[in-house]
Amino acid sequence: MTRALGALLLCAAAAMAQGPVYRERWADMHLERMRELVLRESRARDDATLQAVAGLVADGKDTPFQAAARALARLRGVAADDAFVLRACTGAFVLPEVVDPASSRADCHALHLSMQLPHVLPIPGEVEFEVAAFDGAGECVHRARFGKGAKLEDLRMAYTSHEVPAAELPDGRYRVRVALWLDGREPRATDPVLEYPFFVLRGYEQRVVALREHAASPGRELSPTARAVIVGMMLEVERAFQGEAFDGESDGVADLERAEHALANVIDGRPVLDGLHGAVPLGLPTGGADVLGAVVALPPADAAPRPLVVVAGMAPATSVDGARPLAPEARSARWVWRRDGDFGLRDDARVVWLQSPGGGLRYAQALPTAVAALHDLLRTDGRTVLVLELEAAVALCFSPDVLQQVASGVVLVGAGALAQPVLRRLGEVPVLGVPLSGHPSGAALRFTADVAGGKQGPVDWSCRFELAPDAPRPWVFGAAAARDRIAAFVRALPPKR
Repeated sequence: MTRALGALLLCAAAAMAQGPVYRERWADMHLERMRELVLRESRARDDATLQAVAGLVADGKDTPFQAAARALARLRGVAADDAFVLRACTGAFVLPEVVDPASSRADCHALHLSMQLPHVLPIPGEVEFEVAAFDGAGECVHRARFGKGAKLEDLRMAYTSHEVPAAELPDGRYRVRVALWLDGREPRATDPVLEYPFFVLRGYEQRVVALREHAASPGRELSPTARAVIVGMMLEVERAFQGEAFDGESDGVADLERAEHALANVIDGRPVLDGLHGAVPLGLPTGGADVLGAVVALPPADAAPRPLVVVAGMAPATSVDGARPLAPEARSARWVWRRDGDFGLRDDARVVWLQSPGGGLRYAQALPTAVAALHDLLRTDGRTVLVLELEAAVALCFSPDVLQQVASGVVLVGAGALAQPVLRRLGEVPVLGVPLSGHPSGAALRFTADVAGGKQGPVDWSCRFELAPDAPRPWVFGAAAARDRIAAFVRALPPKR
């Protein structure tokens, strides 16, 4: 445990030292927030609108930020003019996400906002920002203007910044809102406006340092699963403490509280997740030194056994041609949870979200150990449905032994080619293929449908492969684009023999 935690801290320090990579991580966070907003505003829209959105986010002529901005404008029924696109694409470094007025570091005594434009865009007027911070009751606790006359270089290099004082603020959760004004005009009602949560917690630094010490020497031998859970929780705490970009919204205080609680459980001899509730970010064992990041939706203690649904996310990507950001190397489980949700299966399944392939983790080899740990941690009925997005689908299709060992049902989202021998070995395991609009890997799913349908030669196996009918499913939505279809597949899963 000591060595694992030491390696974790060294990695965090190394990440902080890499300026361009650090900035890219924050830029990726803002891009995913934009895509998440597009997904949210796409719900319950007609097919024509969804098809237009799918075409816009797959358009290789724009940057991924511009593509998301144009899709958002289309959903809001307005023109994607230079002002709209600039406001949509401008993000911010929000540091620290947990402000500690009692910290030993002066730069942690206030919230610091540094405005960031991830790529070159037209600046259609004189720039100025208005910031407002609100407490939990919605009362404004700070308002100011800053950055008037900022140039493109200032925004590209995050030189335009503002400090929200916190010395007089009580501990609690706050929100900060930043509006970009152009030539003295505030954003229009349909223009994007930045909004982020942050926290004030005196003694936060002291509690993190104490947690590190206790985690490094817990006073008893931990099981592989308990160790992985604690290390995964510590990764979340260290990310916030080291100033790495959060996943959509900060939950830094709750992350600290969960880690403290779980560590106290194992020190006192209780189950590691005893007393925790809701969606919990943690780590899962992999059979080696690495842990697999996950978010687990914990059921009530008296819940009946249900099938386990494991959602493995797609890797970070800026376009359908496989382009990747400098950072992060893997999409976190938290992002997968935020984007995909539970498909409406809350009462019918135990849903878990996993980080994507990437970062050097041997993904397919790690999955059986992680899934076995999940069956031990949760009240399941022994069945497992794997929902595999893009790179996760490819990784597991190249490891048919893992599919055969783990899965009671498989959903391949956006990719996944299965040849005759693999389908034969899967036997009666049902498989659903879900193509994503505009993504070339959908050809692999159509190939699998041809194989299963006998177009590549006679079939003599009982495997069930179904290809979801064509529909507008923007590729950046992943499994969320087929929410209802995936839920129906899980509910129709045959009983465990």
